[in-house]
Amino acid sequence: MDILNTEFTAQIVAAAAGIEPKQVADWANKGLIVGQIGGGGVQGKVRRYSFFNLIEVACAVELMAAGVSSPRDAFQIAREYAHSGEAEVGWSGEPRNAPERLPGLPYHHLTGTTYLLVSGSKSLIGAGSFDLLLKSIGSPRGFIGLDLTAIFVRTALAIGGSPWAMLDEAYAVGVAP
Repeated sequence: MDILNTEFTAQIVAAAAGIEPKQVADWANKGLIVGQIGGGGVQGKVRRYSFFNLIEVACAVELMAAGVSSPRDAFQIAREYAHSGEAEVGWSGEPRNAPERLPGLPYHHLTGTTYLLVSGSKSLIGAGSFDLLLKSIGSPRGFIGLDLTAIFVRTALAIGGSPWAMLDEAYAVGVAP
């Protein structure tokens, strides 16, 4: 399954994120979901969503459930994860020495669990030891932490995919050049 080039309907995006399709349409109409394919609210045209949109919505929903009260803020944070890769690791885009991460995907599962930590206006995406990631962000008074690997697994299963096979394919693990 070439997951990164698959298009999805609002119904599939909603089912994967555990919300109603009307909510997906409302967020798209408000411009919170970026880069949907076709339609764009034109009557009679069906919007299609990329895999990156699917992950963007799933992460935004989880952020709001974890305490981010503004949908705009939740989508901004989710967008950074879903539509960017390794150049966006570290606090707000500060590069750091880390393995490759493709947009919308957690790090390869052999690297460890991928987490998103949010504290105030800062966010960090990293893999491995949660304790080490916490140390790397200093001493925030509070933070929201999401297990991005778990979100990816739930989303992949919801669309009928095999999460580990998808990651192996995307990162070409075991494939000779």
